[in-house]
Amino acid sequence: MFSKPDEDSRLMSTKEVKESLKEHVEVFAMFASLKLEGGVKMEELP
Repeated sequence: MFSKPDEDSRLMSTKEVKESLKEHVEVFAMFASLKLEGGVKMEELP
């Protein structure tokens, strides 16, 4: 019924998704802290 994942599969595993999201959360947290320190609005960031 379901195909077995192969090495060429373009779908991300659960672990890969979590790692990818973790990286994005860290970047967001960095920009948020810069906003607090510099008084820059999030809307002004590129």
